[in-house]
Amino acid sequence: MTPQQIVDKINNPRTSDTIYYALEKFLDENKVAEAISYIQDSFGCDEETAKSALLLYKEQLYDELKKIIKETVSSLSPAQIAYNNAVAGELQNVPTCPICRSTNLKKISGLSKVGSIAVWGVFAAGRTSKTWHCNHCGSEW
Repeated sequence: MTPQQIVDKINNPRTSDTIYYALEKFLDENKVAEAISYIQDSFGCDEETAKSALLLYKEQLYDELKKIIKETVSSLSPAQIAYNNAVAGELQNVPTCPICRSTNLKKISGLSKVGSIAVWGVFAAGRTSKTWHCNHCGSEW
């Protein structure tokens, strides 16, 4: 397999993105030897072919991607950057169900807890310590 065929395979939409992102991570962290070894393991080629493939990958894909990202980020206004950071923060702070990983949740209100105690008495003690109810699988925690 030639270095260009390896790069074409890495860039092929039908190929798993795992190789592409692994190489990107290695280059971001300046771990060239690990990237070469990864190419060798993934494609079963010799070290010289892997080095050439990594060089082609860097020239054809990696450098172009970093250039596009830099241009995109530099064209954003500070307000747009702040907005994007706020949206990303909100997406990261969404609670998920520990059982099914659903985000379709409802917070159990204090009024609901008081109502359970009024109706069930001491038998509602388990529910009063719970905070969230999953609308997908029904679990409470």
